[in-house]
Amino acid sequence: VLSSSISMCDIDVRPGLWSNIVLAGGTTLLTGFADRLTTECHAKITSSTKVKVVTGGNSTDRIFSAWVGASILASLGTFQELWISKQEYEEEGRLIVDKKCP
Repeated sequence: VLSSSISMCDIDVRPGLWSNIVLAGGTTLLTGFADRLTTECHAKITSSTKVKVVTGGNSTDRIFSAWVGASILASLGTFQELWISKQEYEEEGRLIVDKKCP
């Protein structure tokens, strides 16, 4: 998924993305996760591209970092404009996502 996502980005920004992979969330605490991700990333790219996987903070920070980031995003007024209510979704179906998030 990571490789696929980066390959969809502009070719000029890909090296920066490969060198700034940040792990967040409790699953990233699995033993060897960061090492395996690094190894698998190297297998997907050219040898001249630098891969850097950052595992910032202590384990408690990483367990909750995805939640904290999402809560900050959800509190932003500009993001709230993109929210889709249950009623909107029931009326328009999945097409509402394309209307609100072009």
